[in-house]
Amino acid sequence: MKRFIISICIVITIKTVSAQYSDNDPIVQLKSNETEILGEISYRFLYEQTETPDILAPDEKNRYAMYLEVSDESSKYVDQRRVMVDSIRYEHAQQKIHPDKTSSLTIPLLRNSNKEIIHKNYPKGKITTINRIPFNFYIFDEEFITPEWKLIAGDTTVCGYRCRKASTKFRGRNFTAWYAPDIPISDGPWKFAGLPGLIMKISDKKNHYSFVCIGIEKFNKPTNLYISISPNMIKVTKQQFYQKQKIYMGNPGAHISNTGQLFTELPQSAYRSKPYNPIELSE
Repeated sequence: MKRFIISICIVITIKTVSAQYSDNDPIVQLKSNETEILGEISYRFLYEQTETPDILAPDEKNRYAMYLEVSDESSKYVDQRRVMVDSIRYEHAQQKIHPDKTSSLTIPLLRNSNKEIIHKNYPKGKITTINRIPFNFYIFDEEFITPEWKLIAGDTTVCGYRCRKASTKFRGRNFTAWYAPDIPISDGPWKFAGLPGLIMKISDKKNHYSFVCIGIEKFNKPTNLYISISPNMIKVTKQQFYQKQKIYMGNPGAHISNTGQLFTELPQSAYRSKPYNPIELSE
């Protein structure tokens, strides 16, 4: 891989704005607690991810600071705060600090964070996703299929890099992307990949979802790219996960009550449906 010059980007502060399941679902409760090393991080790219949760309120956005961590064989897309929490937990475990003190620091960090973690090319040829629906974490994999890109005329500058333009229809949405040929990494935020350079900026036609690179970090000392699998995660298919997510959004209170993990009565407002505007409309 050829070298490229790292530019200094302006990093902005990102704040967050704001069931019933069949017993016959073939879900699997994982039995082992495992952290698997997938390689060494060579570069970490910071993205501002912006979402429109309610199509009837297009000006109300959720914003997340997300890391794309890249190794030779795979990559990981994860909330910046999740990485901070993992680091705190590791350091506290080494120092034998009481778990209550660790929780008092980590729980506020994770509040309103993006729960989705995406591993590209893990296992080889697959994408593995970890995500949460209260009160459980789910894990599923799918084929690593890259979008069918159309390279089109146009250029702009993102994070100090000259970028070229491309478009695609992917997972039910029409996207316009800007990629940097001078960063020879065929990857990008979320599940996007497959262009001749890093995807620096991408958004769908309705601007319900957008991703912009705002920072680049090169790693000069060994740092592990890893996947953490908890015994509490539930293995499902991708279709099962989205079905469960849709049911939860339709009636959060009913879903939470059915988990058996609720020990206080919910207010009536908890049973109201939430806006549902997933990035993958084709699922």
